[in-house]
Amino acid sequence: MAESFVVDASVVAKWFDMGRGKRQGGHAHERRLDGRGAELFAPSLLLFEVSNSIWKNQNIETRTAISLTRLAARIAPKRVNPSQETAEQAMRLARGKKLTFYDAVYRALSKSLSLR
Repeated sequence: MAESFVVDASVVAKWFDMGRGKRQGGHAHERRLDGRGAELFAPSLLLFEVSNSIWKNQNIETRTAISLTRLAARIAPKRVNPSQETAEQAMRLARGKKLTFYDAVYRALSKSLSLR
């Protein structure tokens, strides 16, 4: 059975990273996902973060950026709207661990789905 993970936008953005230099070996969690058929989840804000990364990349022409955003919307991990309880937990994490709220949402969502 495939494992399930909550994946951060920085991981997904690398799927669309064109012309930003050589990619280093990747983090351990990224290498673990390669070819494993893992079921991936992310908070609904993922598409905004990934598309913003595409927008920032000046090596990508506008037409290509639009195509990449369309592709990101189609193949992105399952996007989940965090519940009120998950949002509250994210704020507790953000304040307690001095994280951005964005980062804390990923951690809280992972906990609420009982995933890694």
